[in-house]
Amino acid sequence: MDKEKFLELVDRYLAGKASAEEERLLFRLYEKFQERGEGWDSAQMGEESEVRERIHGRISEEIKRRQRKQVFSPLRLGVAATLLIAFLSTVLMLYVRQSKDMPVVAQVAAPDTVRDTSPDGSKATLTLADGSEIILDDAAEGELAKQPGVRISKAADGQLVYAVVGPASGNVVTEANAYNAIKTPKGGQYQVVLPDGSKVWLNAASSLRYPARFTGLQRRVELTGEAYFEVEKNADMPFVVESRGQVVEVLGTHFNIDAYADEAFISTTLLEGAVRVSADRASSPQLLAPGQQALVSQASSAVLVRQVDIDEAVAWKSGYFMFNDEDLESIMRELARWYDVQVEYQGDVGSIKFGGVVSRSKTITQTLRVLELASNVRFKVEGKKVIVMP
Repeated sequence: MDKEKFLELVDRYLAGKASAEEERLLFRLYEKFQERGEGWDSAQMGEESEVRERIHGRISEEIKRRQRKQVFSPLRLGVAATLLIAFLSTVLMLYVRQSKDMPVVAQVAAPDTVRDTSPDGSKATLTLADGSEIILDDAAEGELAKQPGVRISKAADGQLVYAVVGPASGNVVTEANAYNAIKTPKGGQYQVVLPDGSKVWLNAASSLRYPARFTGLQRRVELTGEAYFEVEKNADMPFVVESRGQVVEVLGTHFNIDAYADEAFISTTLLEGAVRVSADRASSPQLLAPGQQALVSQASSAVLVRQVDIDEAVAWKSGYFMFNDEDLESIMRELARWYDVQVEYQGDVGSIKFGGVVSRSKTITQTLRVLELASNVRFKVEGKKVIVMP
């Protein structure tokens, strides 16, 4: 691929016109930069300074165009920025907005190597109905436990899988009380395949409580924290998710629920299908369409619905932090859950809002340095504590 074809391919991606094969090609290039740390390929892309100058203008024009149309997508632009500007190895694209100022793309040089740790990723504890616990990240691949009519296994890719292996026992009361729970620590996430085939991805510091086998008229689970669901369709047994006084009802769909206790709102974002969202004090439930998000506040009786960028809601599942005009305190809460740190503020850090996409595989020092370079905020890491200073 020569330079002109490379630029043409990126233009198609920015405009949302790239084919599936073209997107795969771009992401393969992205992986080379992000994971293996390969440098700029002059033979393939041309002289770095020349290409960078041409592309900065294209990215800036695309940001302005999307802002005018209110369809700004940081993830698409961010990936393109990384592909085009190889030295942005920590951040795909970062902009900062303060008051009503236009966003400014931050050109961040690759950080020096630091000796702090990254989250381990796939970590969780399974608690069975009898109270016994299994540390899933330490467990070997294969069968972990059996319950009436169900076999629980750890797959080769690490996910927890429930498989129905025969009729359940006739003790309905016992089966109804046979609830299991999977819990992730800070800095961990995990995937589970439920007995009905539905898939759930748990984010850091989250838990899911569910029956070992679904019986009765509903498939009801309880969520604390954040999870992404891909629910198997079953019109005779709707799937129900309870979280902090909110109830989401669905037959079969893909959606994300963010119900962390330290967040002001519970957010439910629909990617595919349809869900009905209700709250304890809400006057009536709200039906969501794909691309919509419901916000439920403990201080209000209303379920608010808005259009959102679904990439932002599920970026964590793909291994990224995505900040879309987000305030610093909200960002720090997310970083605290992923890196397992405490956050302390010294002084007024102002009302700066950040936007952009950063890999969750980066160390906390690298991620904080990106925020520093794009603002006047400073950070100091002391063990498990991050001090935020103006």
